Amino acid sequence: MDCTWIIRAEEEKKIYLQFPLYQLEEPNDCNFNFIQIFDEKTDIEHRKRYFCGSVADSYVSESDVLYVR
Repeated sequence: MDCTWIIRAEEEKKIYLQFPLYQLEEPNDCNFNFIQIFDEKTDIEHRKRYFCGSVADSYVSESDVLYVR
């Protein structure tokens, strides 16, 4: 399954993303089991975080739009 969520805040506000409970089905299979965080666009240049292990740090967006894949 490949899903992307778009999170929007009020204009000129930032988004704080935190994973209080984080558990991937296969935590070290980085080809198929991962979380990516993007600001503005979902291309590699705008990717800010990539999680595929057993820890996911919190993140504060640079804009009022955040993509989670």
